[in-house]
Amino acid sequence: MAGVTVNGDGPGSDGTQAIGRYIVNKGIDIVGCSEDFNYNGDLVVGLGENYHMGLWRGRIDFSAISSITGSNPIDTDGLMFLLRNTNYKDGKSMSFYDESWTQWNESLGGIDKGANTLVKKGYRFYTVNLGDGVKIDVYVLHMNTAETPDQITVQDNQLTQLTEAVKANTNGRPKLIIGDTNCRYTRNRVTDNLITPLSELYDIKDVWVEKFRGKQGAPAYGDAALMVSDKTSSEAYKTGEIVDKIFYLVPKGCNLSMTLDDLVFDADNYKKGDGTLLGDHVPVIATFTITGTISTNALNPASQDEFWEGETLEKATTETTNNGGIYIYNVGSGFYITGSAGSSPSVNDINYAEKWEVYYDSNKETATISKGDNLRIRMDGTGDIGIITKSNWFGATNFTIKKSTSTNGAYKFVNNYYSFPSNIDHYFNIEVTESSTKYTGAKTMGVYNDWLFISEAQKTAYTKYLTAYEDAKALLTKKKDYLNEEAALKSELEDILLETINTKYSNSVANTKKLNDIIYKINNPWTFTKKITVGAKYATICLPYNTKVPEGVTVKVVTEYTPGSHYVKTADFANAGEVMPANNGFLLYAEDITADTEYKFVYTSKAANAPGVNLLYGNVERRTDYDNLSDVFVLANKSLGVGFYHLQSEQALAANVAYLRIADNSIAATAKVFIDDSTTGVEAIETEKSIASPAAIYDTLGRQAKAMRRGVNIVRMSDGSVRKVIIK
Repeated sequence: MAGVTVNGDGPGSDGTQAIGRYIVNKGIDIVGCSEDFNYNGDLVVGLGENYHMGLWRGRIDFSAISSITGSNPIDTDGLMFLLRNTNYKDGKSMSFYDESWTQWNESLGGIDKGANTLVKKGYRFYTVNLGDGVKIDVYVLHMNTAETPDQITVQDNQLTQLTEAVKANTNGRPKLIIGDTNCRYTRNRVTDNLITPLSELYDIKDVWVEKFRGKQGAPAYGDAALMVSDKTSSEAYKTGEIVDKIFYLVPKGCNLSMTLDDLVFDADNYKKGDGTLLGDHVPVIATFTITGTISTNALNPASQDEFWEGETLEKATTETTNNGGIYIYNVGSGFYITGSAGSSPSVNDINYAEKWEVYYDSNKETATISKGDNLRIRMDGTGDIGIITKSNWFGATNFTIKKSTSTNGAYKFVNNYYSFPSNIDHYFNIEVTESSTKYTGAKTMGVYNDWLFISEAQKTAYTKYLTAYEDAKALLTKKKDYLNEEAALKSELEDILLETINTKYSNSVANTKKLNDIIYKINNPWTFTKKITVGAKYATICLPYNTKVPEGVTVKVVTEYTPGSHYVKTADFANAGEVMPANNGFLLYAEDITADTEYKFVYTSKAANAPGVNLLYGNVERRTDYDNLSDVFVLANKSLGVGFYHLQSEQALAANVAYLRIADNSIAATAKVFIDDSTTGVEAIETEKSIASPAAIYDTLGRQAKAMRRGVNIVRMSDGSVRKVIIK
């Protein structure tokens, strides 16, 4: 696996193709690229069929650069993600999903200062399925360059933005951060803004520091830069720091291990025939071993102590007034204050805990804690420590309330009283030993005197989360056969269970919704009902999710349109039991029906490739953008019979249908486009005859191309017909 920076405007067309061939020859599994702008097509040529690619977000129009400002950068990021198109092991292919892109919140430096505001620099996110239940997350980034102190500050803030995103992504998966950081340890706060804060949740390592710095660790901030003495020599990169970096992160407590096996700065092999480098950045190639699998035994919901986030003291007093009190939880021991006078701490489940009333005097910053008419919390030098019975208010200790410095959101209940040889602060505490658990007045601070106020709302939220998690996990057993068949859906369920392990009150609503949504999705698979009439036997369809083809239906594509005679030729694409891919337009044919029949298309998580040639377009939502529908033909059964008819002016395009786009002025507004060269109605599918040769090739923007490239190609054939050809 590796991060490779592709300098799109350096090597040119031939050099970019050479970079693609280099990647293929190296057999790198995961590749992160930057500056993939105007030579993306050449990169595709060099890669051939060997890599799955992320979204290419477009080129730079150099003629428009003069009008670009920081407020209107070109809408492209230059980033690219590649995943080797091969079986990882045991015949299981790698795949990626959840592709997303985020722009940096801050960017500084015009076109002449690192071009930081020329394009929308940022980072991308991907989830990669390596097979056998092993998934990792990958962040591919390109940060700002820096020449001035304020630009360096922006870089450091970009590191913080990335850190916060990674911290928020608590799905339990190992992670890679790869790309052109434009940062150095000696100049930027890489350690303070990235490594240290992420170390709270992850074992995080920089591959260069681990492999070649060893016990020296990362270079210190403020030290002299460690420059590479010879950029054309791989050996020189071992001691010199470059801005292209790879970090790998393993969540603490994860049952997957990730080990760095090797690291190469491959300058020696990244060269043109004249010995110069293919680009101005060399490939950084790291090899890892990942062991272990995600066991269902590791899929357990957050415990109460992991879920709680302490309420404020002000909230505790409000709960006292409005909801009869608040639960008080001890962080160190896991016990709640509950019981009768003189009782020891024993309740560690909020469902059996009792609420306490907190009366806070904001002027004195003191509070008393009581329950009902006669139970008070007391801690003083008389030995009365814990729950006592008093019928008057003077029995409750007036605690000084201080925020804890060891647990976020927790408070200390403090009372100053004599303890030989003088008066000192004591902290209301739970002491746990092998033989007993009791309330004490501790002289030192620690987690056993950290207290959280837990509201009724938090208790309710935890109950909802816990129920959803346990119900979702139970589906792995209850729906075992179904999920084994729907492997992708099972993987989605496991991902959500893994992601929602680290749930806290603040994200519980979102996580509970994820759990309930996947439960509903599995128990109630999406179903779309389509009627095919006996008079037509044809219908069109386009759905936003993959579905199984029902019995009695053949799914077809339109492969050719012939001008003049106005007919389209079709071909079978999928039969009953096979998968119809999402967001593609199809023609449905029910040959044997004797009455109007409704067919149910049921969601499946199984993958399906889009058709290679299909002139049908798909429409998922109702459209009324009439100006863009002037060349649209939809299926209908009118006086001339079944065929594709021109969509009339001001007529909406229905949802979940397929349609043709035919820019043929010879077709009258009321004319019909026949299916399979029939002038009397629907006929059987013809056998394909001799195929015409391509006469011209265009991209989707109407620009003529020399040859077909990866993606959608519009091909005008020698007989005048038009075809849409998708190259994967």
